[in-house]
Amino acid sequence: MRARWLPGFVGILLVAHAAVAAPPHWAQWRGPDGQGIARDPGVLLEWSATKNVLWKTAIPGTPDDLLDAVRRGHLAGVRAALDAGVPADTPFRYERTALSFAADRGHLEIAGLLLDRGADPNKKDTFYSATAMTWAVGKGHVAIVRLLIERGALAGPELLQSGAREGNAELVTLALEKAKPSADDLSVALAEAQGAKHDAVVEQLTKAGAKPRNRPTSWSTRRRSPATPASTATRAATSCASRSARESSSARTAARRAWCWARRTR
Repeated sequence: MRARWLPGFVGILLVAHAAVAAPPHWAQWRGPDGQGIARDPGVLLEWSATKNVLWKTAIPGTPDDLLDAVRRGHLAGVRAALDAGVPADTPFRYERTALSFAADRGHLEIAGLLLDRGADPNKKDTFYSATAMTWAVGKGHVAIVRLLIERGALAGPELLQSGAREGNAELVTLALEKAKPSADDLSVALAEAQGAKHDAVVEQLTKAGAKPRNRPTSWSTRRRSPATPASTATRAATSCASRSARESSSARTAARRAWCWARRTR
């Protein structure tokens, strides 16, 4: 009888010995009492790339790491991905770049870092044919627009027109300073601001030399030339000829119908 329970008793003793030998908090977080307090005086409180580091190794980054960090506005993550070898102009879906996402979300420091690492500010995607400038202008991120222009981005008429349409005086000022709009560009922007009733921008553009565009001539607004005897006679003759042709056509149509009716009634 004793031989049957002896192995089980030995097993219990072994488990109990292992539990006593191991530290009581070896499998729990936040210290022995779960309070986040460490009683060990040797616990490290500071570390960096060189301080309190026994060894380190580079972790290769991926394009997804770069895109995720840019979308979240995580500057350190973007830098880590770039340092790991991910190109700043890595193309994502529809050839969009990390810079375009940063410009869209207004992440100024990330945009500056990407430009420092060689990102092309004029690169277009294949869906919207949009550049980083397009996204920044569309969202009204003036600081990023200024940065892109300073780094070589092309500033076209859409910069001024968007500012006028949205009533963004800062964009309008930047466009007047950097884009050097033509007289026609100023007129178009003025029409946009007037249509949206942005009076402050209208005044701003007017001071910059914008003038209303001449309306194109249309049939509804075209004035007739002064009547002369010759023109009056010509119009009268044309009117009479048209009336005669209509009457003649009506007479022929009536005669044709009568003839068809006569044939059916025979």
